[in-house]
Amino acid sequence: MPRLPEGLGLPRIINAADTYSEIGGSVVAPEVADAMAQAARVYVPMEKLQDAVGERIAAITRTEAGMVSAGAAAGLAMATISCTVGNDAARAARLPHEGSDAPAVILQRCQRIPYDHAIRMTGARLVEIGFCDQTAEWELSAALEDGAAAFVHIAGTPFERHAIDLPRACALCHDHGVPVIVDAAAQLPPVENLWRYGEQGADLVVFSGGKGLNGPQGSGIVAGRADLIAAARAHMSPNHGFGRAMKLGREQIVGLMVALELFVARDWKKQHETWETRVAHVVDAFDGKLGLTAERLWPGRLGQHYPRAFIGWSGNPAPRDLIAELASGDPQIHLDLHEDARRGVTINPMVLTNDEEVDIVIRALLGSSLTRNAKAPVT
Repeated sequence: MPRLPEGLGLPRIINAADTYSEIGGSVVAPEVADAMAQAARVYVPMEKLQDAVGERIAAITRTEAGMVSAGAAAGLAMATISCTVGNDAARAARLPHEGSDAPAVILQRCQRIPYDHAIRMTGARLVEIGFCDQTAEWELSAALEDGAAAFVHIAGTPFERHAIDLPRACALCHDHGVPVIVDAAAQLPPVENLWRYGEQGADLVVFSGGKGLNGPQGSGIVAGRADLIAAARAHMSPNHGFGRAMKLGREQIVGLMVALELFVARDWKKQHETWETRVAHVVDAFDGKLGLTAERLWPGRLGQHYPRAFIGWSGNPAPRDLIAELASGDPQIHLDLHEDARRGVTINPMVLTNDEEVDIVIRALLGSSLTRNAKAPVT
């Protein structure tokens, strides 16, 4: 079992929740760790490294060009800059944009997320359209008529439920010459999402490297139009520009490349069988026992292609209290809330690193206040 260096006083964590950045995202494969260690021991021309890795990203994502960013949020920021200033060095030197004439970036109100800071930090003026539960096509058309540098679409079922369909949004934007950026940070798996958004019309697509790809946590992918990728790279490290503060190491670039290649080469049938077996094991341990109900859920929290195990109950403890209880143990066990936070908790097999961890989670739940206080199953 891999361990952190001694002396830091940090707890062991078993992650059964999700690829949350606050606990390290995901874990990398041994091949990724080895590649990062090798890259750390050599000098390399960074621009040429980005060129070479970008070509591989483009081939895999079926786009014109690609690059590695310092995480998905940095990728979103650089994608925004590529649309607002292009290759104009004079405009880029004055970033962030200031004043009422700052370029507009359109975002649907039903898709506002904390990560839109990455757009706003560039000084771009965020123009919201629609309401929290609906967006009309005429609202997008009207905003485009007023002028915009880009339209940003947030991928994932909770954000797309009330949004304009992505292919239709792309068509409307392209009629006005406005590029479309898709934030698909957590939308892997399925592997097909690597090229699906581009095929639907997106000009730039951003993925996290440290979530479903199991790459370095501080890495991301931006893939899409060659001119926009070139513009983004012109303003990021190793060049002196706005993106210099989002510097990437050669270790992250190489590690991300290896992780991406492993991801597309994975035996997905076998992978899903492993995940389904873990979910079934959890469900069998709790369903109809001790006043609990358990079942398989599909898909992931944001629509990703993996199953989850749900455990529900009524009465005490409250789901949030149970999560806090297990997260304070040794080892710390991290569970996730069900989408309806009052119903119960979920266990995500994708982030559990082996079958032993599944058994540890089950034992921890059996020894918790959940089994002491659970009442009738939730209906």
